[in-house]
Amino acid sequence: SYLLDMDLEGKKVTDVGTGTAILAILAKMRGASDVTGIEIDPGAYENAKENAAINNVDLRLLLGDASEIGNVPVADLLMANINRNIVIADLERYAAGLAPGGAMILSGFYTEDIDKVMAEARKYGLQLAEKRSDNNWAAIMLRKKSN
Repeated sequence: SYLLDMDLEGKKVTDVGTGTAILAILAKMRGASDVTGIEIDPGAYENAKENAAINNVDLRLLLGDASEIGNVPVADLLMANINRNIVIADLERYAAGLAPGGAMILSGFYTEDIDKVMAEARKYGLQLAEKRSDNNWAAIMLRKKSN
């Protein structure tokens, strides 16, 4: 995963659609100073809280959608593992919640959707840095232009 390849020491991280919070927990364990997980599903949100407690990790967990991004610190790294339509609809909010020069990891869609996602991402100053795929599932890393 991209997360294992990155230096997260002292970084602010936002995980949109955190689910079980496994990536948020991993980011915190790898040295991120401030980690927020946002989850829309109440059951998954409760599960995320339990997992953070079990792992003795201090996370900010919010129940809601991408509109919650405006309520948390601007991120050095923003992650979203969500289907293509939601990613495209919420990219403007993701970009607004990401610091200039910051990284965004998007996954949860097929490799053939990368071009559609990138067409939207470029509108908000995001550039493709790297792409990976596994069994036709895509994971892309974007960088936000440093004005």
